[in-house]
Amino acid sequence: MKTILCLLVIVAMPLGANAAETRSKGKKESPAKTEMAATPGTIVRQVFSDGLWHEAEVFVVMPGKTVELRAALPEAAAVSNLNELAPAAAKGGERMVSLTKSTDFRWKIPLGILDRLSEDQIEWEAPAAPGHYQVGCEVESRGALRYSAGGSAEQSRDLPALRASTAFHFLVPYAFDPEGRGVIEGYPIGVYPRENAPDAKAVIAAHRESYRPPKWFVAATSETRGLRVSEHFRLGDFVPDAPKDATVFFPYNANLVRVLETVLDELRTSSGPEPHIRILRGFISPYEAERMRRQGGRLLTWNRYQYGDGLLIVANRDGSDKMGDLDGDGKAGARDAETLSVIVNRVQKRLGLPGWIGVYPERPDATLPETPMVGFDLRGWWAESYIVETAPKGE
Repeated sequence: MKTILCLLVIVAMPLGANAAETRSKGKKESPAKTEMAATPGTIVRQVFSDGLWHEAEVFVVMPGKTVELRAALPEAAAVSNLNELAPAAAKGGERMVSLTKSTDFRWKIPLGILDRLSEDQIEWEAPAAPGHYQVGCEVESRGALRYSAGGSAEQSRDLPALRASTAFHFLVPYAFDPEGRGVIEGYPIGVYPRENAPDAKAVIAAHRESYRPPKWFVAATSETRGLRVSEHFRLGDFVPDAPKDATVFFPYNANLVRVLETVLDELRTSSGPEPHIRILRGFISPYEAERMRRQGGRLLTWNRYQYGDGLLIVANRDGSDKMGDLDGDGKAGARDAETLSVIVNRVQKRLGLPGWIGVYPERPDATLPETPMVGFDLRGWWAESYIVETAPKGE
């Protein structure tokens, strides 16, 4: 029996995108087709085959926004080898074969408003309450085969029942009130520096919008941190310093995933091991930044990690936390970090995601591995890029 594939198509609004309304009360509209980890306007496809996930399996959807899901059972997966099921006719004889089949789609829906568009397609409006929601679909296909060969009497046999199931995970983000106590569900985020302070530096005053506290945070929990946001990255990768069993709230940025996946494509060669990118530093809340400074970490007041659009990374082909040999000279070192920074910068320009990039020939503080590394952010405008020697030279 052939392997069954359950293809589900999902449309979700990524956190941080300029999301248009996907549904208006009393008025039917087509949902905006946007993806967490790809260019807005594309459709996310998720395939379940032999228990393996491909592409993304968790999506961020804003409260009250509509998500469209469609499940399809590929035609080829519903029929086994006909030559085994329907014997061949004698030489020169005629063989008649008739197939009938039916497919059932059973949806498991959490809280939220459901609209059934067709047997295999639904719309789900995300609830206002933030949290993790799972939408499941079970697909079952049954059929019968009728056949005759060489004028013999027609025979009938049931085809093996084929079943598949899959689930999509959704994160409805939590609103953050920067004027409040600086906490979400009791988790300390801390107080962001005031971008509108009279003594704010000139670069801050010129880009106040980019230095305002994030409005929305998703929760990375022991349950969700292992879910894939793209083919090669999981939700928890963007909060690498957090304990594995801790719940961490952070402003997820889909464009960081786009950059990382595109950089991996550039590092991939026709031969040799697959490239890996390890995130050494991701989101750091203002609260955590203060704690790290007390432990010797060097973090600027206006560091981009706290805004959710900055990363510190290494690339290699063994999956370690050390910079690998990227330039092919047989050794790993600062030149490889420079090579990586050139690729990251080229990808940012191609995707139209301006920001800052810096090369660290040595680790910037003792909280990080002893290796060269690259830092970059997507602050929204091009900032000066440089090799970081002692301490960063700007905000």
